[in-house]
Amino acid sequence: HFTFLEERPMAELTGHKSDILDISWSTTGFILTASMDKTVRLWHVHKPTCFRVFSHGDFVTAVEFNPTDNGFFLSGCLDKRVRVWRIIEGIVVHWVDVHDFVTAARFSPDGTLVFAGTFTGKCVIFNTAGLQFVTRLEVRSRRGSNRDKKVTGIEFPPTGDRFLVTTNDSRIRQYSLQNYQPVCKYIGLTNTTSQIRASFSPLGSMVISSSENGEVYVWEVESSYVPSINPRLTGHRRDHNESYEHFTGVTQSGTISTCAVFAPLSASGSEPIGAYENPAGQVIVVCSHSGEIRIFRNFSDSPSDPAISKAIAFEQESRQPR
Repeated sequence: HFTFLEERPMAELTGHKSDILDISWSTTGFILTASMDKTVRLWHVHKPTCFRVFSHGDFVTAVEFNPTDNGFFLSGCLDKRVRVWRIIEGIVVHWVDVHDFVTAARFSPDGTLVFAGTFTGKCVIFNTAGLQFVTRLEVRSRRGSNRDKKVTGIEFPPTGDRFLVTTNDSRIRQYSLQNYQPVCKYIGLTNTTSQIRASFSPLGSMVISSSENGEVYVWEVESSYVPSINPRLTGHRRDHNESYEHFTGVTQSGTISTCAVFAPLSASGSEPIGAYENPAGQVIVVCSHSGEIRIFRNFSDSPSDPAISKAIAFEQESRQPR
C-alpha cells in the first residue's frame, strides 16, 4: 500500500457562493478560482481568506494565470467575453466579445496567445497583446457531422508544439500549434454533456481523460498500432487513435468521473527511460461527481518497457471530502 495524499487537507478556502468551475495555480502559491457566483477569487495557500474578488457579468467558466507573468490572468465567461486582468490593480486591461458563450480558455505556454473554446464548438485564437484576432477553428469532423458541440477543454503539453481540444461529441482532437491543422483524433471516452477536459502526461507522450461512464482512458499520443504499410488496407488511420487502455475510476456505479490527470513526475517518483516516458510508478488522480478523490499508481513489473499496454495496472487509495 502507498500513501499519496495526507488524511487532512493542508488548507480549506471558503468564500464562493456557488460551484467552482476552474482553478489555476501560480508559481508562487497563489490560486485563482472561477465560479458560477460570477466571480474570480484570488487566494494564497497559506491564507484562509481571499485577497481580491474580480466580478463578472455571468458564470465564469475558465481562469488561468499568464504562464510567463503571474501578475496577469485570463478569464472566460458566459457573458461571451474573454478578459485579461492585471491583478495588482484589479482591472481589465484587454477584453474581446467572442459572440458565443465561452466554455474554455487558456494561454499558450509562452503566454503570447489566448485560446477560447465556445458553446457551439469553435476554438478562437487571439494575440494576448490587445486580444487581436488570429484565427478560428471549427472543432468538428471533416464531414461536418457532430458540429456545434461545446468545447469543454483546451490543454497544452510540456513541449508546447501542439494542443488538445475536448468537445461534447465524445472526441479529443490534437492540433498543431504551428499551423492550427488537425493532427489526430482520440476516440473511446463518453463526453456528451459534461465539462470533461483531456490532458497530457508529464512528458507529453500520453493523453488522459475521464469519462461519463466512470472510466479513465489513456492513449499514446502517436499510436503504435498503426502499421507501416498503407493504413487504408488494415483499417487503421494515423489521424484516428482508437487504441487505448482504460480502468474504472469511480466506486459508485453510474457515477461520472469528472477529472483524471497524471501527477507530476516529482510527486510520483517515476523516472524517464532515455527518451521514453516510463509508465512504471506513474500516479493518476481521479475525481468523481460523488466528491471522491481516488489515487491510482502503476505497479507494472516491466519498468523498462515504455509501451502503454503495460501501464494500466494500479493499486489505489481513496479520499472522501471532509
